[in-house]
Amino acid sequence: MRLFLHGRLESSMMLERLEQARNGTTCYSSLLLSNWNVDEMDADILYALEEYLNYQQELHRQQQQEQHRRQWCIQASKNSTSFQHEQNKKKTQQLREIILYNCTGGQRLQHLVALSLDTTAQADESSITIRYDKQRKLSLAIANGLLEGAKRQCALSCPLKSLILKGMTLTPETTDRLHQALAHLPNLQELTIRGIFTLQELDRKHVSILGKHGTRQQMHDIECTVDLLYDILQGLPQLKLLDLQHCHLPDQYLADLLEGLYPETLQTLRLRGNMCMEESQEMVYDLLMHKQCALQELDLSWQRLPQASRNYSILHLDLLSKALVERNTSLQRLNLSDNRLPDEDVSLLAVALLRNTFLTTVRLQNCRITSRGFLALAQTLPMWSENMKSIQIDGSQKVEKASLVRKRFFQALLKNVYLQQLDLPDSCQSKSMDWVLELNRAGRRALLAPSSDEEVSESSSAISSHEDDTSISTPANSSNSSPLALSDNLWPTILERADRVARREYLQEEASTKAASAMYLLFREKGYQAIIR
Repeated sequence: MRLFLHGRLESSMMLERLEQARNGTTCYSSLLLSNWNVDEMDADILYALEEYLNYQQELHRQQQQEQHRRQWCIQASKNSTSFQHEQNKKKTQQLREIILYNCTGGQRLQHLVALSLDTTAQADESSITIRYDKQRKLSLAIANGLLEGAKRQCALSCPLKSLILKGMTLTPETTDRLHQALAHLPNLQELTIRGIFTLQELDRKHVSILGKHGTRQQMHDIECTVDLLYDILQGLPQLKLLDLQHCHLPDQYLADLLEGLYPETLQTLRLRGNMCMEESQEMVYDLLMHKQCALQELDLSWQRLPQASRNYSILHLDLLSKALVERNTSLQRLNLSDNRLPDEDVSLLAVALLRNTFLTTVRLQNCRITSRGFLALAQTLPMWSENMKSIQIDGSQKVEKASLVRKRFFQALLKNVYLQQLDLPDSCQSKSMDWVLELNRAGRRALLAPSSDEEVSESSSAISSHEDDTSISTPANSSNSSPLALSDNLWPTILERADRVARREYLQEEASTKAASAMYLLFREKGYQAIIR
């Protein structure tokens, strides 16, 4: 549960909620302080909040001592399972997350940030979030508070997992404080730094998370900030997630930051809303080609250059496709949405999807892909790996031959029994494809059993001969007596669909009607036999 305290709540209500949390009447795992001007807050409220956070620290210390004292019981006692369950139950009651939302102030804010870090640092899997609705400079009070709290944790093995900073522009001074703070938190696994910019600010003022790009002094400050951020990343060898979305970092600076990452540990890299072009893509290529690359999720969506036509820039995929084809075996989720993808690059990506056997999810939404690019994807779709489960190519595209694209994808999908999600533009969608995907999710791959090649071919032909979604081929009476016989695994899905079609086409019943249809009753006995077999 989350304890929510808005700065405009009455003092009596805040004190009551804090008292309940302090007495253990209600247990919370998250604390959200919204729109607090800490310098103007009632002293009684600040005292009650400090008492509550100190209570959380003391509670954790007691639980740790109790856990160490009884640790031998977990291994020796017959009731170790129930004891471990009790311990896990207690852990869920700890305060693990503190969110400061639109909070302002000076010395008091600094003390609150430090106290928040002290509290969350006591709990496993903990996180601190500091965010604002509108972009503003990272205040010295926040930076000094993080440094103050981190110094107190330097002698301990601080388990703080995640630090999230949203809506704050970095300066050399505050980034230096942040660098010193994170040097005391080497076990940090997730770091998020996000911007909140309007398009007008991006195009007219040329701003980024590093500040305004203009004068010589501004450029010098930006370079100093980038150097400090590089040092921060170099000091986090355990970092598994780096989120730099909507920072709008220029290509060369983004490349400098990516150079400071550890490919052996980094699992998630989110770069939406930056300018990942030549230099940055070289660094991404190096990450993916590393022998011990651990990267599983890569988000390169909306790589926007200033003054981009309709807010979308061209993204070339030659290096990325090359890495996927030649070496990388770790990447599972790839997001390239909201970029302009030329036909040649889509063709390269189609080949990469054919040869890479580890990807499971690909997103290409709003990429302005033409019919030629769609056909290139459809051509390789039948030979995609069994690990590929989902591809999303819907949204704003430039399909000139929708009927041809629809036909090619349907024909390709009949030959792919593993794909479970295929999202196409509205003009290319087909209920027949939905039906094939439904069969895939139900287990159509069971038809790939030995000596069943003919069965797969015949079954695909049976489906393709009925592209009208309301038509269903009737299976043979025996599941083993005909080349058109369907696997028993598919019978529940067949029966469910037959029931839906019968209701819609023959009985004209509403979707909410629960009465069984005639077709469902006809097939029910066969379905029971298939399920219990």
